[in-house]
Amino acid sequence: MKTLNITSKEVKETKYYYKEYIGEDVSDFEGNIEIEENLGCVRFSSIKANGYIWAKEGSEIEAGEGIEAGWRIKAGSEIEAGEGIKAGEGITCKKELTFRYKLFAGTCLWKTLTDAEKTITCGKLNPIDGAKVEYGIVKEIGIED
Repeated sequence: MKTLNITSKEVKETKYYYKEYIGEDVSDFEGNIEIEENLGCVRFSSIKANGYIWAKEGSEIEAGEGIEAGWRIKAGSEIEAGEGIKAGEGITCKKELTFRYKLFAGTCLWKTLTDAEKTITCGKLNPIDGAKVEYGIVKEIGIED
């Protein structure tokens, strides 16, 4: 499976990822997406991968619309979506997980999932304006100073 590596070269100083920089559209990407360490908040209009999405330590994922992964979504810091979040397996972030509308974790259709694979692990769950977890097991671990 193809893996797109997003580095400081692609996001430049704006902290926005634009497909024009390397010719890859992440609104419906066929493969995995990895965001390098220590980029801070990397913003997308929307991000969807049929594999996993992984923002390494010190990097956050923010999408004006939705975030969707066929497998797992993981961030070294925060995850924020202007709309919903959907993951075939679990969702993990060390700090806040913010979303509007709905959140689904463990929606994989091709295998039986364990509770661990359905788990949403975050420092703090932050649903906006009545948003809710539609499917998944929430485990808030607290945010370290």
